Amino acid sequence: MVRKSPVPVPSDYTVHIPAEINERLERCRDSVGVALRARLQTVAVAAGNSSAASRQGTPMRFYVSENVRMEYKVDAEAQTVSVVGLRTDH
Repeated sequence: MVRKSPVPVPSDYTVHIPAEINERLERCRDSVGVALRARLQTVAVAAGNSSAASRQGTPMRFYVSENVRMEYKVDAEAQTVSVVGLRTDH
């Protein structure tokens, strides 16, 4: 059985990555960068489909490996998922 890669689902939410964090993201291994961007897109789609998107406060975070953590905030009014931090422990 051949698995197809999931087709990105459109979202009303956009992903915003500040330039300084994007530069750091570009320095990550390709596989890590792809995983981070895919996870952000998943968060944006989920935010568009959830009433939980209106939560504000402490940035949420996820890990793509034990050494890479991304923090983000969901802004329901602006309909954005904004990256507020990227930690890489090499």
